[in-house]
Amino acid sequence: MNKNHPNKYFNLRNGFILSAIIIAINIIFLIIGSGDENLKILFGDIYAPLINLITTIILFYAARMSYLHHRESYRGWALIAIGQLMFLLGDLIWGIFELGLGLEPFSSIADIFYLAYYPLFAMGIFLLPKNPFSQIRQFKTILDISIIILTSALIFWIFLISPNLFNNSTDILSLVISITYVILDFVLLFALIILLFEKLGTSSKKPFIFLAAGIGVQIISDAIYSYQVAELSYISGGFLDIGWILGFVLIALAGIAHVENIKLKKYSQPIISEFTPIESPWLSYLPLFWIFIAYLLLASSHDLFHVNFYRILGFGSIILFLAIIRQILSLRENRELYSDAKNEIAMRKKIEKALKQSESHYKSIFENTGTATLIIEDDNTISMVNSEFEMLSGFKKEEIEGKMSWTQFIAKDDLERMKTYHKLRRAEPDVVPRNYEFKFIDRKKNMKNIFLTVSIIPDTKKSLVSLMDITTRKESEKKLKSSLKEKEMLLREIHHRVKNNLQIISSLLSLQSRYVKDENDLEIFKESQNRVKSISYIHEYLYQSRKMSKINVLDYIRRVTTDLIYAYNLDPERVHIRIEIEKIDLNIETATPLGLIVTELVSNSIKHAFPHNQKGEIIVSLSCDNDEFLLTVSDNGVGIPEDFDIEKTETLGLKLVNTLVKQIDGVVELDKTKGTNFKIKFKELKYIERI
Repeated sequence: MNKNHPNKYFNLRNGFILSAIIIAINIIFLIIGSGDENLKILFGDIYAPLINLITTIILFYAARMSYLHHRESYRGWALIAIGQLMFLLGDLIWGIFELGLGLEPFSSIADIFYLAYYPLFAMGIFLLPKNPFSQIRQFKTILDISIIILTSALIFWIFLISPNLFNNSTDILSLVISITYVILDFVLLFALIILLFEKLGTSSKKPFIFLAAGIGVQIISDAIYSYQVAELSYISGGFLDIGWILGFVLIALAGIAHVENIKLKKYSQPIISEFTPIESPWLSYLPLFWIFIAYLLLASSHDLFHVNFYRILGFGSIILFLAIIRQILSLRENRELYSDAKNEIAMRKKIEKALKQSESHYKSIFENTGTATLIIEDDNTISMVNSEFEMLSGFKKEEIEGKMSWTQFIAKDDLERMKTYHKLRRAEPDVVPRNYEFKFIDRKKNMKNIFLTVSIIPDTKKSLVSLMDITTRKESEKKLKSSLKEKEMLLREIHHRVKNNLQIISSLLSLQSRYVKDENDLEIFKESQNRVKSISYIHEYLYQSRKMSKINVLDYIRRVTTDLIYAYNLDPERVHIRIEIEKIDLNIETATPLGLIVTELVSNSIKHAFPHNQKGEIIVSLSCDNDEFLLTVSDNGVGIPEDFDIEKTETLGLKLVNTLVKQIDGVVELDKTKGTNFKIKFKELKYIERI
């Protein structure tokens, strides 16, 4: 469990159960020990500090949670907890004096800790967060508090202070302490009034209600205690102790409620406006109630020998004067509130008009998007559709909106996938595609191909979905693919037949060459046969490859040079042909003339570079730099004459090379320093689409 977060068992429900048990135990023991004063004293001196200890622990825990999660209230709850700790120390010392030492605990050092409780507790109340109020509201609050304080002062003077002053049997120290308790009860009463007028209007008022109730019970218990001390009738462990125990319990419940508010994040709610009235309207009648009490005190004071009637009359006049001022301020505040209300009504009407215009604009856009559009709720219900969706689905808006689920329109094969998307889009929207295709079922059970675009409406869990019917396009694509496949098969067949026809021509040339006796004529037949084979290999690679527009140059050149070795009966150990070609694919426009160029140049090297069984090497290389290719055909043979000019050659083979280089927009260079080295630079010709 994380110690920085409130305990899950720390809640008001469990607090009420524990409180009921505490009060029940106290009542049971008082009934059991009603005839035994010593047993009541023993129980009271043990039980009260125990309950006070529990209350103190709860308050310190509330202060700690405030420090971690709601710093604004930390100082207030910390002082309340320290004040309760002072009361606990007072209880412990009282028990030591009464049980351990057998001495009268009143008055004693215990009273120092009891008296420290009141100012600390009141300061804690003052430091708790409060609502902002208007200036008039603040003046009214001050007047209300003044009326209640003055009336309460009269009550305390008549029934508590005055009897103590006129009671000659009470020693001076006990008298001073008793009056001090009464004065500090005024402080506690003032804290109670602050709670009623400044704290109960907050959005999280449960802690303040329990604090107010606890303080009220404490004040009543203290008043009864002061009266009993004056009459020398107080007995420790009596029924009066239930009042203090109940006060402790209510204050403990306030701490629990505060922690529960932190756990539920209620303090994250904004503070109410300064014009918001107090949520409990009965509080506005509280000063009038105290004025009525003051009147009753004035009416009955002439019967009390120790009370000065004119002093009571003076207090009553002040209270009445304050009440009149308060009424004047109330009238002024009402006028201001009426003016603010009028302005707010006008503003709301303006906002309402703007909202209606915005809604009309939004509906117009929604209705005229050009695609079937709908809004889907978190529970899969369709809440809104446009007319395009009506046409797509075959259902009317009245049949769909709020009644049908989007899952009713999805084909079975796509349903589970789309349900998963729907859930993930609300948890992890980035992992779900915004666009995809699916099969849609309309009212007549027709299957339609749909392209979907979906997104979450900001600050909601609603989906905005746009549907485009691509059924016609899909059918066209299917027909096109079928047509393309047929054309591809036809083209492969053409390449295959061209290759076969060229092979037949090559075979015919081979057969015819057997009847040729002249060596020069035989050479012409052989060269023609090699050229035909070079072209036929192009068509063979094309109908065998997956890509009808490209062939692999390395495989193609290797095949061409291998056939040349066999055609010229070349001994590989005497003349070695080395291929250095990168992984390059070329289109048919470039590969066909390139194959013929390599055929002519390699044939030329085989025939003329190595006479008299001379050994050597022929190198064929092809490289690419950006979009420019470099073909090199070289040998380390006897070379060619220094005055040889390839542009003015008379041989058919090299004339063909020149023509083919121009066909691929290339440039040929001849290096005669070491053997023969042809360098041809060119770029791939643009491929002309055939299908």
